[in-house]
Amino acid sequence: MNRKIIAGLGALALTASMALAVPVSAGAEVYEPIHGETVSFDKYLVMKNTSNVPNVSFSFTVEPIKKRIPADATVDPRALAVEKGPTGIKFAAGNGVTLNNATKATATFSGETAVHAEKDKASKSLVFATPADTTDEKFAEITLTLDLTGVTFTQPGIYRYKITELPTVYAGVTCDPTEDRYLDVYVFDDSDEDGNDFLFVSGYSVHTGTEAPRYGQKDMSKKSTGFCNRFDANALRFEKKVTGNQGSRDKYFKFTVALTDPDGLPLSDNDVFTISGDWDRTPEQHFGTSYTAAEMASNDVSMLTYADLKNGYDFYLQDGQYIQLDSIHSGLGYVLTEVQEDYIPAAALTGDVKTGDGNSEGEAIAAEIQAGRTCVVKDSFLKQDTQIRITNDNSGDIPTGVLTTVAGSAGIAAIGLAGIAAGVLFLRKKHGEDE
Repeated sequence: MNRKIIAGLGALALTASMALAVPVSAGAEVYEPIHGETVSFDKYLVMKNTSNVPNVSFSFTVEPIKKRIPADATVDPRALAVEKGPTGIKFAAGNGVTLNNATKATATFSGETAVHAEKDKASKSLVFATPADTTDEKFAEITLTLDLTGVTFTQPGIYRYKITELPTVYAGVTCDPTEDRYLDVYVFDDSDEDGNDFLFVSGYSVHTGTEAPRYGQKDMSKKSTGFCNRFDANALRFEKKVTGNQGSRDKYFKFTVALTDPDGLPLSDNDVFTISGDWDRTPEQHFGTSYTAAEMASNDVSMLTYADLKNGYDFYLQDGQYIQLDSIHSGLGYVLTEVQEDYIPAAALTGDVKTGDGNSEGEAIAAEIQAGRTCVVKDSFLKQDTQIRITNDNSGDIPTGVLTTVAGSAGIAAIGLAGIAAGVLFLRKKHGEDE
């Protein structure tokens, strides 16, 4: 049996089990020992649809509970006793699961981990940020398996083990607020009319809470299919706009985007950030652009790693183009730098417009015009999806005394006709005087 997780047992089966239990004493028959099977539980990582699965690991331990929980009829007459699980339980290796030792295993998420749509959650123990909208989130899943084939049961009863998720600190990750789950193994008496005493494992239950089961009741609120963590990430979009009567709409401007980690949060250099937007992947140099095609070849990407972005990565954008960088771990910041050359820059932000972190509001973010003709926008803690539009303006007045073509060719023609008319009048007047 690869997966036998049940939320509770019916009153009839449980009553039969408890009623037929035979205490071990002198002269009494001894049960034939039996062994358990395998039980699985899941590790989930919930995130936005636009996020990539981070390279993060979570470790788990399993052990028998510390002491027996007696049936306390003064608290609840329906309470049942819970026994310490016998020794021998261990983790089994699996896809995405490595063994630290027999009773400790690590589940490792990566870009290869299976990912499912929110709408496919079925009865899994998942918590979404926006449960009313089943289209905006997804979850990655790893299954861990507990092996009880080396556990020996010699008496009917309910046997309990504690499964613990060890604390994990990783950029953007929030761990399950309930760090423990419990595995109950239901061992029933199966004696026959001939006096032969047998046992069998009726089922397994993975749940939260330390209470003893109650006779005749199924507590579905405690049922659990596993542990649920969350990965929070945001998007950063930067746009290029050119204005002014001297502004070139064809000119490419250089943008450098870098991710920062001021709090030193753990994350992997191999974590992936998706690149989307509207931009030229293979721009060509032309009059007015300061960069060669070879330099601008860095535009041809669909994703970058943290190793790429922590050192700064260059893009080249024209008027009306933009880049969006998705899956930026909550807690990271950014520095966006543009080389505006001879243009006058201005930045407009929407989304996270203040410098504060998760605990404070901070101050309004403003563009910094630095030496070397660069415009810098930065935030040490990106808290939500954010858009930055950098507008470069290049406008000029026409100097006094320069002939303009405001009236166009019609104006020039009018000037010419006026000259001809004046000449005709002059000739007529001259002719009259001669006569």
